[in-house]
Amino acid sequence: RFYERLEIKDLISYLRLILNPNDDLSFRRIINRPKRSIGEKALKNLEEYAKKRQISLFDALCESDGGVGILTTKKAQNEANIFIQNIHTLKSYDNAKKVFD
Repeated sequence: RFYERLEIKDLISYLRLILNPNDDLSFRRIINRPKRSIGEKALKNLEEYAKKRQISLFDALCESDGGVGILTTKKAQNEANIFIQNIHTLKSYDNAKKVFD
């Protein structure tokens, strides 16, 4: 029952995305948790962008400078940039740990 809780599933998805930025399933689960004003239309635009370039959704978000021209509002773009920074920051902690191992 522990692993069925939404917050645990979300946490696992965050960890999976940090370890594997190509995990589109985890990306889809957490891109709006907490809410980031990224709606279905914006997510569809991002998916099309990623598909054209044959890259992951997270890479598409990074490559597009936080969704500029893809996400429909400035607020969503700002929230996307915060999301990207958070993932990169958490990933850097993983890399720092490897140095000390």
